[in-house]
Amino acid sequence: MSITYHESTKTFHLTNGKISYLMKVLPNGALGQLYCGQAIRDRENFDHLLEMKHRPMSSWVFEGNKLFSLEHCRQEYPSYGSTDYRHPAVQLIQPDGSRITDFVCESHSVTPGKPAL
Repeated sequence: MSITYHESTKTFHLTNGKISYLMKVLPNGALGQLYCGQAIRDRENFDHLLEMKHRPMSSWVFEGNKLFSLEHCRQEYPSYGSTDYRHPAVQLIQPDGSRITDFVCESHSVTPGKPAL
């Protein structure tokens, strides 16, 4: 299995030659899924797989950018309290009683081989 990370587009491509799994750091810092299926050839940019489209009545993450809405993105680990109104993967209760979480991708590392259990 190989893991390729493209810094310029913040895209991860995991493949074993038979399947490909693509993830991308979304504009808000969350990790989103772009593709899962038959193996595809690696390239620098897979942004055409991220659906950025204006939809009336959608909630937007960034003021003035009506193309990016979390309710229309496939997220790797959706959380509660964002503009995604689907069921979250996790819901935490903060010390102040709030349930709002905002997970963002801060760093990553790709290591050779499989770590020991």
